[in-house]
Amino acid sequence: MVRVFLAALFLIFFLFHASYGGEQIPIYCAGEKDQPSWSFLKRYFDSKSYSVSIYEKTDSLEKHLENANRINKTGASLMLVVDFRIGGKNEVFAAVSNARKGKDKILAIDEIPGQYVDRSAEVAGCIATPFRKTVKELPLFPLLGIDMPALFLRIECTKEKADETLNVVNDCLQKYFQRGKKNEG
Repeated sequence: MVRVFLAALFLIFFLFHASYGGEQIPIYCAGEKDQPSWSFLKRYFDSKSYSVSIYEKTDSLEKHLENANRINKTGASLMLVVDFRIGGKNEVFAAVSNARKGKDKILAIDEIPGQYVDRSAEVAGCIATPFRKTVKELPLFPLLGIDMPALFLRIECTKEKADETLNVVNDCLQKYFQRGKKNEG
Protein backbone atom coordinates (compact mmCIF):
# COMPACT_ATOMS: atom_id res chain seq x y z
CA MET A 1 0.00 0.00 0.00
CA VAL A 2 2.82 2.39 0.88
CA ARG A 3 4.58 1.58 -2.40
CA VAL A 4 1.44 2.33 -4.40
CA PHE A 5 1.01 5.63 -2.56
CA LEU A 6 4.66 6.61 -3.14
CA ALA A 7 4.45 5.61 -6.80
CA ALA A 8 1.27 7.69 -7.25
CA LEU A 9 2.86 10.63 -5.45
CA PHE A 10 5.97 10.39 -7.66
CA LEU A 11 3.80 10.19 -10.79
CA ILE A 12 1.76 13.25 -9.77
CA PHE A 13 4.96 15.22 -9.04
CA PHE A 14 6.48 14.16 -12.36
CA LEU A 15 3.39 15.13 -14.36
CA PHE A 16 3.07 18.50 -12.59
CA HIS A 17 6.76 19.22 -13.05
CA ALA A 18 6.62 18.26 -16.74
CA SER A 19 3.52 20.32 -17.43
CA TYR A 20 4.68 23.56 -15.84
CA GLY A 21 8.15 24.98 -15.71
CA GLY A 22 11.00 22.59 -15.38
CA GLU A 23 12.39 23.88 -18.64
CA GLN A 24 16.07 24.49 -18.84
CA ILE A 25 16.95 27.98 -20.01
CA PRO A 26 20.53 29.04 -20.61
CA ILE A 27 20.79 32.80 -20.12
CA TYR A 28 23.71 34.67 -21.62
CA CYS A 29 24.38 37.85 -19.65
CA ALA A 30 24.70 40.75 -22.07
CA GLY A 31 25.40 44.23 -20.78
CA GLU A 32 26.44 45.01 -17.23
CA LYS A 33 25.62 42.38 -14.63
CA ASP A 34 24.22 44.55 -11.87
CA GLN A 35 24.09 42.12 -8.94
CA PRO A 36 20.71 43.13 -7.38
CA SER A 37 18.96 43.09 -10.78
CA TRP A 38 20.43 39.72 -11.77
CA SER A 39 19.68 38.21 -8.37
CA PHE A 40 16.08 39.33 -8.83
CA LEU A 41 15.96 37.85 -12.37
CA LYS A 42 17.42 34.51 -11.23
CA ARG A 43 15.02 34.31 -8.25
CA TYR A 44 12.09 35.09 -10.58
CA PHE A 45 12.95 32.29 -13.02
CA ASP A 46 13.68 29.88 -10.15
CA SER A 47 10.24 30.67 -8.68
CA LYS A 48 8.69 29.64 -12.00
CA SER A 49 10.48 26.25 -11.82
CA TYR A 50 12.91 26.93 -14.64
CA SER A 51 16.36 25.48 -14.45
CA VAL A 52 18.49 28.52 -15.24
CA SER A 53 22.19 28.54 -16.03
CA ILE A 54 23.82 31.92 -16.50
CA TYR A 55 26.77 32.47 -18.82
CA GLU A 56 28.92 35.59 -18.57
CA LYS A 57 29.46 37.70 -21.68
CA THR A 58 32.83 37.49 -23.35
CA ASP A 59 34.62 39.17 -26.22
CA SER A 60 36.86 36.15 -26.76
CA LEU A 61 35.77 33.83 -29.57
CA GLU A 62 37.54 30.92 -27.89
CA LYS A 63 35.72 31.45 -24.57
CA HIS A 64 32.45 31.98 -26.45
CA LEU A 65 32.85 28.65 -28.28
CA GLU A 66 33.44 26.91 -24.95
CA ASN A 67 30.21 28.45 -23.64
CA ALA A 68 28.34 27.59 -26.86
CA ASN A 69 29.39 23.95 -26.56
CA ARG A 70 28.20 23.85 -22.93
CA ILE A 71 24.92 25.54 -23.87
CA ASN A 72 24.31 23.19 -26.81
CA LYS A 73 24.85 20.16 -24.55
CA THR A 74 22.16 21.29 -22.10
CA GLY A 75 19.37 20.00 -24.31
CA ALA A 76 17.47 23.25 -23.71
CA SER A 77 14.83 24.21 -26.23
CA LEU A 78 15.46 27.97 -26.02
CA MET A 79 18.30 30.30 -25.07
CA LEU A 80 17.95 33.89 -23.92
CA VAL A 81 20.58 36.60 -24.29
CA VAL A 82 19.51 39.14 -21.70
CA ASP A 83 20.51 42.66 -20.76
CA PHE A 84 18.41 43.14 -17.62
CA ARG A 85 18.35 46.03 -15.21
CA ILE A 86 16.01 47.55 -12.71
CA GLY A 87 16.05 51.27 -13.39
CA GLY A 88 13.94 54.33 -13.99
CA LYS A 89 12.05 53.36 -17.16
CA ASN A 90 9.99 50.47 -18.46
CA GLU A 91 11.30 49.32 -21.83
CA VAL A 92 11.64 46.01 -23.59
CA PHE A 93 13.65 45.45 -26.76
CA ALA A 94 13.66 42.11 -28.58
CA ALA A 95 15.95 40.96 -31.37
CA VAL A 96 16.84 37.80 -33.23
CA SER A 97 19.87 36.88 -35.26
CA ASN A 98 20.08 38.06 -38.84
CA ALA A 99 21.95 34.86 -39.73
CA ARG A 100 20.71 32.81 -42.64
CA LYS A 101 20.93 29.04 -42.87
CA GLY A 102 23.62 27.80 -45.18
CA LYS A 103 22.92 25.44 -48.04
CA ASP A 104 25.64 22.92 -47.17
CA LYS A 105 25.16 19.93 -44.86
CA ILE A 106 27.85 21.25 -42.57
CA LEU A 107 26.99 24.74 -41.40
CA ALA A 108 29.52 27.44 -40.60
CA ILE A 109 29.43 28.79 -37.05
CA ASP A 110 27.62 31.93 -38.18
CA GLU A 111 25.00 29.92 -40.11
CA ILE A 112 23.87 27.70 -37.20
CA PRO A 113 21.50 30.28 -35.64
CA GLY A 114 19.95 30.79 -39.09
CA GLN A 115 18.15 27.46 -38.95
CA TYR A 116 16.14 28.70 -35.94
CA VAL A 117 15.33 32.26 -37.02
CA ASP A 118 11.60 31.62 -37.57
CA ARG A 119 11.06 29.96 -34.18
CA SER A 120 13.22 32.58 -32.45
CA ALA A 121 11.26 35.39 -34.11
CA GLU A 122 7.98 33.80 -33.03
CA VAL A 123 8.96 33.89 -29.34
CA ALA A 124 10.53 37.35 -29.64
CA GLY A 125 7.36 38.64 -31.32
CA CYS A 126 5.19 37.22 -28.57
CA ILE A 127 7.31 39.08 -26.01
CA ALA A 128 7.61 42.34 -27.97
CA THR A 129 3.95 42.72 -28.95
CA PRO A 130 2.48 43.48 -25.47
CA PHE A 131 5.09 46.24 -25.14
CA ARG A 132 4.14 47.65 -28.58
CA LYS A 133 7.59 46.91 -29.99
CA THR A 134 8.75 45.18 -33.15
CA VAL A 135 11.45 42.53 -33.28
CA LYS A 136 14.72 43.60 -34.85
CA GLU A 137 17.14 41.40 -36.77
CA LEU A 138 20.74 42.01 -35.74
CA PRO A 139 24.14 40.33 -35.95
CA LEU A 140 24.31 38.84 -32.45
CA PHE A 141 27.74 37.57 -31.36
CA PRO A 142 26.35 35.58 -28.38
CA LEU A 143 24.36 33.40 -30.80
CA LEU A 144 27.32 32.23 -32.91
CA GLY A 145 27.27 28.44 -32.86
CA ILE A 146 24.13 28.19 -30.70
CA ASP A 147 22.15 25.19 -31.93
CA MET A 148 18.67 26.09 -30.65
CA PRO A 149 16.18 28.92 -30.97
CA ALA A 150 17.54 32.01 -29.22
CA LEU A 151 16.74 35.66 -28.84
CA PHE A 152 18.09 38.85 -27.35
CA LEU A 153 16.08 40.78 -24.76
CA ARG A 154 16.99 44.13 -23.25
CA ILE A 155 14.69 44.74 -20.34
CA GLU A 156 14.72 47.79 -18.13
CA CYS A 157 11.93 48.17 -15.64
CA THR A 158 11.17 49.91 -12.41
CA LYS A 159 11.13 47.82 -9.26
CA GLU A 160 7.35 48.26 -9.12
CA LYS A 161 6.87 46.89 -12.68
CA ALA A 162 9.53 44.15 -12.55
CA ASP A 163 7.17 41.27 -11.71
CA GLU A 164 4.58 42.46 -14.23
CA THR A 165 7.20 42.76 -17.00
CA LEU A 166 8.72 39.37 -16.28
CA ASN A 167 5.26 37.79 -16.08
CA VAL A 168 4.68 38.81 -19.70
CA VAL A 169 8.01 37.22 -20.66
CA ASN A 170 7.15 34.09 -18.69
CA ASP A 171 3.69 33.78 -20.30
CA CYS A 172 5.28 33.90 -23.75
CA LEU A 173 7.93 31.36 -22.79
CA GLN A 174 5.25 29.03 -21.43
CA LYS A 175 3.26 29.32 -24.68
CA TYR A 176 6.40 28.45 -26.64
CA PHE A 177 7.28 25.47 -24.43
CA GLN A 178 3.69 24.15 -24.38
CA ARG A 179 3.43 24.42 -28.15
CA GLY A 180 6.69 22.49 -28.45
CA LYS A 181 5.34 19.72 -26.22
CA LYS A 182 2.15 19.50 -28.28
CA ASN A 183 4.22 19.20 -31.45
CA GLU A 184 6.31 16.40 -29.86
CA GLY A 185 3.26 14.47 -28.68
